[in-house]
Amino acid sequence: MAIKGDVAVKDLLPLGSVVKIVGLDRKFMIVRYFYKVSKEITLFNGNKAEPGEVFDYVCVLWPDGDVNPDKKILFNHETIDYVQFYGYVNDESIEFLDDLDKEVNGNGD
Repeated sequence: MAIKGDVAVKDLLPLGSVVKIVGLDRKFMIVRYFYKVSKEITLFNGNKAEPGEVFDYVCVLWPDGDVNPDKKILFNHETIDYVQFYGYVNDESIEFLDDLDKEVNGNGD
C-alpha cells in the first residue's frame, strides 16, 4: 500500500494527539490513521482531494470535537507544525501499530 507522504507507521503519532497544522490557526486531535478518499472532496484547508488519495491522519477540531461528521479533516504527517499533546500509548496501542505496519508494508500473514 502506498502511503501519501511516505510516513512510516512507526513515526505515526498516537491517537488522541493534539497538533497544530502548518498554515491553519486551529488545533486538531488525531482520531484515525490512513484514510483513503473514495470520491473527490474538499479538505478543511480548501484544497481538493482526489479519489484514491490516502492521508496519514483523520482528525477532529480541538477542543470542539466532531462537530460535522459529514466533513472529514484529513492531513499528512509532514504538514504538522508542532505537537501540542502526545496521545496515550500502552501495550495495546503498540500492538495495533505493529499490526498496521505489517498490513501497510505487506508483511502480514
